[in-house]
Amino acid sequence: MQGVGTFRYYRKKKGLTGEQVAKYLYVSRQTISGYETGSREPNLETITLLSELYDMSVDSLLGIYRTAKGSEI
Repeated sequence: MQGVGTFRYYRKKKGLTGEQVAKYLYVSRQTISGYETGSREPNLETITLLSELYDMSVDSLLGIYRTAKGSEI
């Protein structure tokens, strides 16, 4: 999953701690750490909540960028 490292980057960019994100998602801080290191993969609901928390699209959060014609770059 593209999110490895990206989740931590956007969390820090928003000035949030792992504990704050964990409380928002109702999971443990260890779960957040797992998402950020790639040892765990968040489900679609969690990815959607993270994109809302970080105020960005799911595509951007996952590092999916498309050209005008719709193909990935």
